[in-house]
Amino acid sequence: MVMPGEMNGHELATKLRALKPGLRVIISSGYSQEAAQRGLRASATLALLHKPFDMAKLLRTVRQILDAPLELPPTQRS
Repeated sequence: MVMPGEMNGHELATKLRALKPGLRVIISSGYSQEAAQRGLRASATLALLHKPFDMAKLLRTVRQILDAPLELPPTQRS
């Protein structure tokens, strides 16, 4: 979530998903769950991974995001 410069992880994820709808995102944070989720829109293709985490938790989260149904805006659905 915290990145050098003027942009944070939420903003980056939002901008990237605007360019590529359906992009799957995992955000890692050491902040409390409430603070880390502030400003995030619930989504099956966006996960919040709390630090510290072990390899098993990372792998489960990656698998969960990859297996989630693709979410496209209504204008891009067939």
